[in-house]
Amino acid sequence: MAHGTIKAGCKLKTNNEARRAPQIYEEINKRILGKFILSLCGNEGTNDGSNTAGLRRLLQLAISVTENEPASTLQNAEFKFYDDECNVYTLTSGYGENKFVFTFNEKLEPGFTVQRKWMLLMLTRNIRNIFQLSALLELITELYDLFNFYVNTG
Repeated sequence: MAHGTIKAGCKLKTNNEARRAPQIYEEINKRILGKFILSLCGNEGTNDGSNTAGLRRLLQLAISVTENEPASTLQNAEFKFYDDECNVYTLTSGYGENKFVFTFNEKLEPGFTVQRKWMLLMLTRNIRNIFQLSALLELITELYDLFNFYVNTG
């Protein structure tokens, strides 16, 4: 999909809905997030209500988070922002396998969680190893029983 376009299949009725539609980019970076702030919140200093101010704080947090992330992570990421009114704004790059979720905590401070692709791979690998371990233990138990049968009948 082209750089900065809205996903196909989204039916947009109002300008506000267009802003909340998932946006697809090649990479999520400070420049993209800065443009997203301007499109959603306007220039800094404009007063559009607490929701806009809160959303601006979340997006500014996202800018600081991207500074510490490798480009490979940001080229395959999904950033979701949940504002004060529970609206969801989504930016996606690549397959969106590295998930960043920006929300407010119980003290109304902006925060985020990250679920990286390698974390999912490790989780699935550990689950697979657990099931392989149980199969191995079952095989050892069967061999032990067979050995005991051979020794006792021997």
